[in-house]
Amino acid sequence: MAEETNTLPMWKQKADKLNELLKENPDVGKQVVYRSRMGIQDDPVCVPLLVSEELAHDEYPDVVEEPPATMINPKFNWYGDNKDWFENSTQEQGIEIAALKENIKTVTKSVDDLKENDKTTSDNAQKQDQKMDQLIKLVAMTNMQVGKIMQAQALAKTTEQPQEGGNK
Repeated sequence: MAEETNTLPMWKQKADKLNELLKENPDVGKQVVYRSRMGIQDDPVCVPLLVSEELAHDEYPDVVEEPPATMINPKFNWYGDNKDWFENSTQEQGIEIAALKENIKTVTKSVDDLKENDKTTSDNAQKQDQKMDQLIKLVAMTNMQVGKIMQAQALAKTTEQPQEGGNK
């Protein structure tokens, strides 16, 4: 267990000790909170503390929710709509940036593949449109020829038929 504790970040080790103390002796406090101040560079980024009154929600500079245990140097973002913990360790940020770069490469390749597929689909659609135009023209020409033939047959029938009523 001692080896496992040494691999945890300092803030997590302190938080675990305070939580154990709180379980063993509830009179020492009501809750463990995590103090995180924005914009103050000299402050430790995340400091677990015992408080005497339980907090239902975050109250600057104290955060109720524990940061993810995977964070080395967590800091709380108090600004804007996205209030949450973020990694403040430059080493961890470097790892995250490398992973993001890899994701960007993957997304860029996917976008390029989609563009190529779209171009192929567009070319195929254009060829289909040309074939459809040719087919429509052919059907129109066929209809015109059939119309002429039917008109010629109708004219021939009217000229071949004797007129009624002339020889009674």
